[in-house]
Amino acid sequence: MEPLISVILTSYNKPLFVGKAIESMLAQTETNWELFIMDDNSNSETVKVIKRYIEDPRIYYFNSNIEHKDRYKTTRYATIINDALKMVKGKFISYLTDDTTFSPERLELMSQYFYQHPECNILYSSQLVKQVNIEFREIRRFIRQAQQPLKHAAFTVDHCSVMHRSELIDEIYLKYGNYWDDNPDNWNHGDAAFWKRLNEKNIFFPINKILDITYKTPHSFQTLFNSLPSNIIEGTIVKGSSEDIYYIQNYSRKKITAEIFALFKFSHSHIVHLPDPIFYKIPESEPLGLESLPNFIVVYAHDMKSYFYLESGQKRLIVDWSTMKQLKFNFKNVVKLDGKLLTSLDDGPLLTTINTKNFIPPGRKLFRTPSKLWICFDGVMSEIDPRVAKRFHLEKDSISISSAFLQKYKKGNPIIPLSSSTSFNIL
Repeated sequence: MEPLISVILTSYNKPLFVGKAIESMLAQTETNWELFIMDDNSNSETVKVIKRYIEDPRIYYFNSNIEHKDRYKTTRYATIINDALKMVKGKFISYLTDDTTFSPERLELMSQYFYQHPECNILYSSQLVKQVNIEFREIRRFIRQAQQPLKHAAFTVDHCSVMHRSELIDEIYLKYGNYWDDNPDNWNHGDAAFWKRLNEKNIFFPINKILDITYKTPHSFQTLFNSLPSNIIEGTIVKGSSEDIYYIQNYSRKKITAEIFALFKFSHSHIVHLPDPIFYKIPESEPLGLESLPNFIVVYAHDMKSYFYLESGQKRLIVDWSTMKQLKFNFKNVVKLDGKLLTSLDDGPLLTTINTKNFIPPGRKLFRTPSKLWICFDGVMSEIDPRVAKRFHLEKDSISISSAFLQKYKKGNPIIPLSSSTSFNIL
């Protein structure tokens, strides 16, 4: 017997959730289904969970075996959904993610609706969204209501709430040469791009009942995207889905060993987690170390009895204690090094107090006027959105300046969160 419903589950590194997603399929009151688990080369812990369930003859498991260096080249979940759509046999098609569960009656109610309403080709339901913290405790919840037919479902409907007739994908393929548009520009809104294609000839019909629950964790795709600017700010400690930690410097990411992390007094609380399509787009260079010193740290050269701020491959002498205090350098974070390690660095401009005539602001420090935040690189001041400053752990210890003081400096482009672009660079 051919399956009535085909469900495509996309999975990537969510071992604590993916089992619950699969079990929600096994608990369905409608049992005539097939499930394609499309795993995007997750870690072994996630794969181990998935393989507990693949003995069920209705479940098909596929691993993309994508290499990390290639992750940014397409919108990955759209790519693996397209792979599954080439294999589905169901009369109706639906979608699931590794951080979402279906209610037991979901497949039955939605399929019945299609039989009762032959004019309906696409259906969507209400969705309960639960936001959880790093310990998976619920912070808040809200409901995405399905209340009216939609001629423009993009950016309104989550793809785990949708079911559509299978013949629609044939029409899409004939027109576009694929199903979901997996162009990397769509990496954070692949479903919206697909909804636009479906909406060209079809309306999304509503079922105003909660039929799926999705969990938003600190590592969920949408959460990781929040408040990211078009430029990954230099001097940021970053991490993708792997356990390795990197430092952004000179338009590349430099791996940090545990020993070097401790030596330079970095903080785990300052790590910025990036989505893999962004993380792996940043080229990797030689590891951070004593031969490749990080910028934006204060160093005490004990044999020279001097403090320096490292910036742009130079060492800037901090002239006195007043400068240290006014610019809010934390003495607890000062790194003690042999001055010989600094000999390869050119001498940069002296770092003085703000009221000095030729004061050049230290790079990556945050400055505050009465109404705005600013960050400086190479003597250029750029306004920075408070949400970006918070995401990059820059909001603390900002330095108050006057608007008149700000006028002395060249202005760069504002650093603001992106809404839908994936053209990421490094500042």
